[in-house]
Amino acid sequence: MLGSNPVGWAAIGIAAAGAAVGVGATMGFNYLYDNNILGIQDGLDWAGQQIDEGFKTVTETATNLAEDAGEALSSGLDAINPFS
Repeated sequence: MLGSNPVGWAAIGIAAAGAAVGVGATMGFNYLYDNNILGIQDGLDWAGQQIDEGFKTVTETATNLAEDAGEALSSGLDAINPFS
């Protein structure tokens, strides 16, 4: 339906131009990254490592808190259980 009139042709042309710009930008970025131009690869690798470390810290903290909460709950229930 879009290809049947000049307005549709313009819409298709704009969409194609947008896709071409996106592909060109991606190819350009990949070239810069692969060749470490301006230190892009080093910077992104460092940022990824920081994110990994932060995620690891959050995961370990959440695990420790869950274990501590479980122990506290268990101890509290043991204290009020008349059969133990």
